[in-house]
Amino acid sequence: MTRQVALLRAVNVGKRQVPMARLRQLMAEDGFEDVVTFLQSGNVVFADGGRTAERNGTRLEKLIEDEFGFAVEAVMRTHRQLDAVIAHNPLP
Repeated sequence: MTRQVALLRAVNVGKRQVPMARLRQLMAEDGFEDVVTFLQSGNVVFADGGRTAERNGTRLEKLIEDEFGFAVEAVMRTHRQLDAVIAHNPLP
């Protein structure tokens, strides 16, 4: 199983609060595995469960909207994609 990262846009800013402990719980209840969040940043790493990043992103966006009442864009990357982004970083 591969790892994926979800970068949640504009969470924990103003009234768009998503407590990370609750998000981890929701994701686990929905079948996401090995969910880890980082601070209150909206960055989440998890096992893909054999599903595409697109499918997991759609599931995650729906979970957040259903629970917290606002839409969030989840920018999804696989471990390999994130490694490529880091490798091509133009800033040393």
